[in-house]
Amino acid sequence: MGVEYKIHPPIGVARLGNSGDFYLSPIKIGGRPIECTEFGDECFDAENGKFRYVKKFKDKQKRVKKQAAKFRIFKHDSSKTSPEEIDLSDTSQIKNVKWTVHLANKKAAWFHFSEFKGDLMLGEDNTYEGRKDEDAEWRNKEIKGDDRNKLIVDFGPRTVNSPKMRLKFMNNDQKGDYKISEPKYSTKNKGKPLYGKRVNYLGEVICDSKKNLVVLGGHGNSGGDELFATFAGGETWYDDISDGPVICEITLADDSKIVLDAWVIVGPPKFAPELVNITTLDDTMRDVAIYHLEAAPDIYTKKNGWNPDYIVNFKRDIEPIIKSIGCYRWVANVPSMMDFCIPHFDLQDNSPENLTNRQTYFNYFRKSGENYWGIGGQSNQLFSNKDDYLNGIPLMPLNAGSNSVSNRIVDKFVELSRTQYYFLKQWSEGKFTTEEPEDILGLSELDHADLGNCAGAPLCPGIEVTWNIKNPSIFEDPYKIKHRNKNQEGKFDSNFYFEHGLSYNWDETAPIGKIGGGCEPGDLTKRMADPWVSDLFECNVNHINFTDADRALTAGHQLEEPPTYLAYWWPPQAPWDVILGVTDSEITDIENKKEKAKTEIEASGASAGQQVNFIRGVHNHIEMVYAWSYLGFIVNQNEDENREDYPYFVEKERNHEEFEVSAVSVANKRNIVDPFGVRFEHGYHLKKDLIQYSKDGE
Repeated sequence: MGVEYKIHPPIGVARLGNSGDFYLSPIKIGGRPIECTEFGDECFDAENGKFRYVKKFKDKQKRVKKQAAKFRIFKHDSSKTSPEEIDLSDTSQIKNVKWTVHLANKKAAWFHFSEFKGDLMLGEDNTYEGRKDEDAEWRNKEIKGDDRNKLIVDFGPRTVNSPKMRLKFMNNDQKGDYKISEPKYSTKNKGKPLYGKRVNYLGEVICDSKKNLVVLGGHGNSGGDELFATFAGGETWYDDISDGPVICEITLADDSKIVLDAWVIVGPPKFAPELVNITTLDDTMRDVAIYHLEAAPDIYTKKNGWNPDYIVNFKRDIEPIIKSIGCYRWVANVPSMMDFCIPHFDLQDNSPENLTNRQTYFNYFRKSGENYWGIGGQSNQLFSNKDDYLNGIPLMPLNAGSNSVSNRIVDKFVELSRTQYYFLKQWSEGKFTTEEPEDILGLSELDHADLGNCAGAPLCPGIEVTWNIKNPSIFEDPYKIKHRNKNQEGKFDSNFYFEHGLSYNWDETAPIGKIGGGCEPGDLTKRMADPWVSDLFECNVNHINFTDADRALTAGHQLEEPPTYLAYWWPPQAPWDVILGVTDSEITDIENKKEKAKTEIEASGASAGQQVNFIRGVHNHIEMVYAWSYLGFIVNQNEDENREDYPYFVEKERNHEEFEVSAVSVANKRNIVDPFGVRFEHGYHLKKDLIQYSKDGE
């Protein structure tokens, strides 16, 4: 191989925040976000020389800080055991470096989200137009043809090439002659949305002091002219979620040039930063790499299938599954999962005497579908005894599936990825080692970190991305997104989007020969809920029918077919049952601290240590448009060195002063009365009438 330069991570994840302050994403799965300077340089603790980790996720005005994605360049030398990070400001090695990022939001120009509609992995006839049982519907369908390109939020690319250089993705920070596109709202409100806030900014790009790239996302704003009451969002709405390519042009000391590329995703805030989903986006990426791209032929090939003799690694392949199941206790009320993650036998004992224990444990996991994990296997089976609903325990994992809300391609309860399920099977048979692991795909910890802190299942639509990430056609290599403006020789056409703009009907998952092939800016996030807060409000728990394998809904009604079972979606991303903590105070005087704690607990309407609903006081989707930043963060209050072994995760930094406690009405079975109805109410409501607040245009 010789010497090769690479961007790490190949896919970075930034997160929305309505504060001007930001921090850096964790550098390991389940890690802590890192404090940084205003230009993205890591802050260090002077005493021990280690990173200074984030303790407060809101600024002094109680606004949510952004999470920045950071990209670095490493030199991979085949003669050395580990890659070397390059100081891009060192002119003895690097003469010049230029980073270009292009963020966009295509949601308003794409189809309404409808579970698996459009997922070509389920067959060529599952196109948006080809579904015979229901018509495909564009968002904002009254706008026709190429005029739909104007629905894309796109301020063009931004380029930074010097330390502490900083540019914004917005109209008044435009560089060059790129034809921008930004939201147009109702003339009834002087060009402002009737509900929510104007979207006129998608984020920023920054060079830190060593010329590494830092990418920030939007403010969390969303706005529209019509009310809506579904998790998929509604017509006329825009938000500032985005994604797009990262391109780095390097001139080395010998004047040779290198062009590298990566991708960045801007997702919603992660309200439980250190807690991890059972199937992460990293697990999903790894499954695509192994199953479709055959990146680990000692594990799987299309010709030979899964290798029955492969030795898995307990620490790398098994422990993360078990630990993440245990994490859910802090953000969901699932006692059966808590007991399941601490069985009565030693999970690391691979002796024949322990075989029965391991196999019994493995059999309580829901079987994964082979052709398309997430559909098939035992995805529509809840209890271990499928023929007797009064006996048995719920199969693991105990989450909602990727389609428990419609009767088309039903997927009620989540499965592990194919690769995760295979790893567990090998473990159950004693084919595992407890030695220190090597990475299966030869990737670094940085490559896994951002993705491992995202949700990889279920995907209805998901949190950061949805099922398009499971389609191998969008990948150039494992973990490497294919770019539309990159030719077969791997060279970029830097003028492509200047000449053509972005396409409203470009399907990055389409087979070669169709309208698609490679991702444009905005393609990874365009299938998500619009606005993003509609998913946050509604996609947290679901009442799922568990007796009729082919049906989730009552015929003719958008109601789950009873009997139903309460299942969670992705609690580490969108918590539901949390423990009330006491917000940290900067007051040093102990008596004032006591008074501060007393005031906060009184305002919260509950006792510290009490389990409460995370979104209590937010009654409908429209309120969530404004109130999402009032919600708290779920953090480990134990700051000792043994904090990971003895955690205590509680809700902190909730804006209690924005809520008050009172008697309220009760919701119906669906927990949604109407766009202004009450849902999951616990005696809390917002002090401010946000609906009227919106109409006043403030």
